[in-house]
Amino acid sequence: MFFRSALASLLVSGLAINHAHAQIGQIFTSPQFISQPEDHIVVQNGLITVEPFETNKPQLFIRHLGPNAAEQNISYDVGYYTGFHTDVENQFGEFDLAPPTGSSAIQLHGYQAGCMINTWQFDWQAINGGGPHCAYQYLYDIEGAPRPWSNEADWSLTFQFFHRLPQFYRDANSPNGKAIGQSSMVVYLQSDSGQIIGVLANLYDMRGVYPSFSAHDGYSAFVSAPLLAAEDSNEQCRFFEKSIYSNSFSDKPFSKEQFFRLHITKDNLTCIFDTMEQKKLDLPRDPEGWRVHSWLWLMEIGGYSDEANASLGGSIRAPYLLTCTGTDC
Repeated sequence: MFFRSALASLLVSGLAINHAHAQIGQIFTSPQFISQPEDHIVVQNGLITVEPFETNKPQLFIRHLGPNAAEQNISYDVGYYTGFHTDVENQFGEFDLAPPTGSSAIQLHGYQAGCMINTWQFDWQAINGGGPHCAYQYLYDIEGAPRPWSNEADWSLTFQFFHRLPQFYRDANSPNGKAIGQSSMVVYLQSDSGQIIGVLANLYDMRGVYPSFSAHDGYSAFVSAPLLAAEDSNEQCRFFEKSIYSNSFSDKPFSKEQFFRLHITKDNLTCIFDTMEQKKLDLPRDPEGWRVHSWLWLMEIGGYSDEANASLGGSIRAPYLLTCTGTDC
């Protein structure tokens, strides 16, 4: 076990914390330095499948941004839109032309990933279960996947990263519910019987705070809520908890780097199971029978069309997945 000095060391430069009552269990995934970004980029423009996914490796998935979304290096200042400034060889897009009509772009190097989605750039397409998005994701091999609740201790599954979201712009005359920008931290859980559920904590949504809900995106069931402290939320049943050191949900873009950390406790699991039961989805209730399937940062534009376009840019740095406990975590 590690105490406050170890937990403080988990946070890369920019955040000093005294954790007098916190305790670290396991560090499942720490930031991995990426020097060859081409080996970590996956472009998917049609149905999402699991076959191409590599396990135990961070990957940046680009979905529904066109078949050539990472065709070449991009030289324009993508960092203006994402907050991540890097060399040309670490930036990719369909063509080397900046917005407003230019190419969407992705960035990947070191401990950081960035994405700028520009729906003016590509033709509208019908998409099952979402919109054009980038996902910086880590998928675990099923045999070695983390089991955060596999002992009697009161451990919380903890997911954290640093995040910037400088850019959101949409057509001024876009109808309500169209061309919506969102950024989220997501953990997918898998039961020993194979059922998968997603737990989505929303970090940014230009529409503002929304009530928690459960749904199915065409691929898996999930629960969703804004990342808020308990005292800032009216929800009695909570899918996750916001760390006292974490920033909260925002309805406005933020250029300054912010730190986000969530916890999923056994009580949160009970809430998730109860919520899914109301949707007629019967899930195993023993926390020890659940493992982490994957985690990801998701940035997405929903409800876009030829008449409602938007651009959205952001980046993350230094993601961790671990367990911790105590009142000061």
